[in-house]
Amino acid sequence: MKVLKRILMAIAMVIVIIFGIRTINSYRYPEPYFGFTNQLAESEYPLNDEFGKINTIDYKLAQGYHMDPSKKSSKGIVITFGGSEGSSNYDAAYELYKDGYEVLSLYFFGRKSLPTYLENVPIEFYSDVEEYMENKNIDTSIVTVLGASKGAELALLLTQYYEDIDNLVLYAPSAYVFQGLGMEGENSSWSYGGKPLPYLAFRNASGKAIYNIISASILNYPISFLESYASISKEIGPNDLEWIYKNEIDGEILVFAGGEDTMWNSAESAKALEDNFKNIESHIYTRAGHIFGPLTYVNGLSTGGEVDANLEAKVDSDMILKDKLIQWHK
Repeated sequence: MKVLKRILMAIAMVIVIIFGIRTINSYRYPEPYFGFTNQLAESEYPLNDEFGKINTIDYKLAQGYHMDPSKKSSKGIVITFGGSEGSSNYDAAYELYKDGYEVLSLYFFGRKSLPTYLENVPIEFYSDVEEYMENKNIDTSIVTVLGASKGAELALLLTQYYEDIDNLVLYAPSAYVFQGLGMEGENSSWSYGGKPLPYLAFRNASGKAIYNIISASILNYPISFLESYASISKEIGPNDLEWIYKNEIDGEILVFAGGEDTMWNSAESAKALEDNFKNIESHIYTRAGHIFGPLTYVNGLSTGGEVDANLEAKVDSDMILKDKLIQWHK
């Protein structure tokens, strides 16, 4: 009986400790968490403003916004993609539009004719984007694609199927195709010709990665997926099927990543790309995280970095991007 009491007391103490830690963490990481980007309802986005016109794109699998400045300052078009949060990277697109760039701010899942979830997204949706640009007589003499996080994975992947992409800007990139984030079990993030592309599966993540996720969930602090992504990609190189970038583009690739990214191993991907291929310029901000801004966690997920370093990375990367786009689109 005494042994049973001791066991029950020990269990009770553990429960009290866990409850206490969860309570503390609920104050340290208060709800609601901030969103990745400013995701307004479609009706709240400006359609006509002082800088020009913004039209909704609803053309087959091409979904998003066409930003056409009244005073276009450059040749060509810039195309933006957001990440796994499901945005079109509208904020980044709008800043470029204000600077006089014509921009397509596009979704790749979660909208109308596109897949509901980030799984088996057909790469061919970009063919509809090309068709839209042709129908609208958009200047495609220079095409730059800008992607953030999962959108950077997509941007890099599109170069392997579409030759009209001249330059890339990748924020927190991946050099690999990872498993999708859907509701139908295990699937690739992307498909082509109706078949899923080879991908790295989460089921192969290390025991440490699984422990980190479980403990974060129990103790109510932001979950880091860094170990999961890093452990399943650590042996992957340019000769593996899951490696994205095999055929180099003629243009340039500009890469930004945070050395303390706790979402996934973007700095490692940036370095691997630069080490193996030419015409890639990477900027690694050692103290920054996944998001360049005043955030270190979002929606229950750890994104990493220190706030001041994230803000500094935002300012510096914006300046570098501005200079590079002027060179590319002159």
